[in-house]
Amino acid sequence: MKKLTIENMSSTEQAAAAANPSRWDQRKSRAFSVALGGRVLAGLLWDNEPSRQQAERPMLTVLGGLDTELAPVVRNLLVGRRALVTDSGGNWEEMQRIELLSSESYAVSYDRACAEDGSSGAALYLKRLLVLDPQSVEEEVRALIVTPRWYTDEENARIQQREPELLAEVSLHLEMLGVVEGGFGSNRLSLPHKLAASELLRLIPQAVRVGTAINRRTRLPLVARVDYYLQIYLAACAWGVASLTHTEQSLKHPGKADPEDAWWWARQEQWTSFRESGMADCGLETPVAVRCSQEALKQFLVAQNRIYFAVQAERMSSPATRPTIHLVRELTAPPPAETIMPIAA
Repeated sequence: MKKLTIENMSSTEQAAAAANPSRWDQRKSRAFSVALGGRVLAGLLWDNEPSRQQAERPMLTVLGGLDTELAPVVRNLLVGRRALVTDSGGNWEEMQRIELLSSESYAVSYDRACAEDGSSGAALYLKRLLVLDPQSVEEEVRALIVTPRWYTDEENARIQQREPELLAEVSLHLEMLGVVEGGFGSNRLSLPHKLAASELLRLIPQAVRVGTAINRRTRLPLVARVDYYLQIYLAACAWGVASLTHTEQSLKHPGKADPEDAWWWARQEQWTSFRESGMADCGLETPVAVRCSQEALKQFLVAQNRIYFAVQAERMSSPATRPTIHLVRELTAPPPAETIMPIAA
């Protein structure tokens, strides 16, 4: 696991060290180090992407370590001081730097339930992009959705045990959209290939959170149904409204089909700045970014509404497939301290 190291220096001390590095007494400052669990970079979502020579500016950074080390690292990051990234062996040859902009508003959530006493985890994230409800509507829709895996698993278990009729309803809608592997009908969402039903149904919690984030960032109406939210999630990834993070492999040939990656088409070719590392190890699902203008979102939703209601009309014509009502429940993002942090120092 990589380490994040920062020196607890004031701005005056940093200026003095920069002006006379050979004469600066290193004993006047102390270095603090923590484990860098993972981070998400999404330059496409804001206008503060650094150049290659500058430090990385993550939207989400997950750390873990001794409380005596973690607190000063977090404190220094929040005031804009840069930290160095090294591997577990302390290799400094290719030094990476991380910084958080002091002009932005970041939130910090702590996880005290670590494996060792005196250790904690912390997640630092850009509030305006990661909250489900920003409580304002901007000219451009921008959001970053990071869903805890335990939350996905618990929601799916609850649905399977208590709402089997919901699964049947969503399954039939997916089949009529023509996106289910081995199913009938043409592919109405224009996905490059069909997907396994179990894989699609597992996406329900993630799709509801993505749909909720979109819904809270526009005045346009969305159909408050689970099958609709799953449809627009898949379509958004296929039509360029949303994207999954790029992988090391997808960055080599962005936009090209990869037989080993069933979701290559959901990693937008133009969004190569959207990358992550360590999210799976931190117990988080693949991050999803949403970015488009309000006009583009309007056109997208109009097209999706046509598709959705065409399927509903076909289902109404037969008593065997007549839909029932399964509204999207009002979901509130679980407190980050309980969700984003299954990392142990």
